[in-house]
Amino acid sequence: MKVETYSLDLDLFKSIGFKSFSIDTHEKYYIGEHKLPEYENAFIKVWVFCLPAQCWTFEIHTCEEMIFIMTTGSGMMSDFWLTAMSIAEGMIVIKQKE
Repeated sequence: MKVETYSLDLDLFKSIGFKSFSIDTHEKYYIGEHKLPEYENAFIKVWVFCLPAQCWTFEIHTCEEMIFIMTTGSGMMSDFWLTAMSIAEGMIVIKQKE
């Protein structure tokens, strides 16, 4: 069974230079890398895993040169993209309580 990019994500994909996908279920697929133009060191790598519901992994390299992995439950990439961008921009930092 093939799973495709959610139609509601197509505008976001186009705006950040990602290509739509059509992949098999239970396949982890590398979507691409988005460089934040305002920050020299900040970028986000994106993977999707389709069950067929789409779950996302974001490898976020921040403007402060920290690296975070953000994984999601099912949803559209656009549900999570602003959070990933905010982390990359240093606007959100999550730390474990000691």
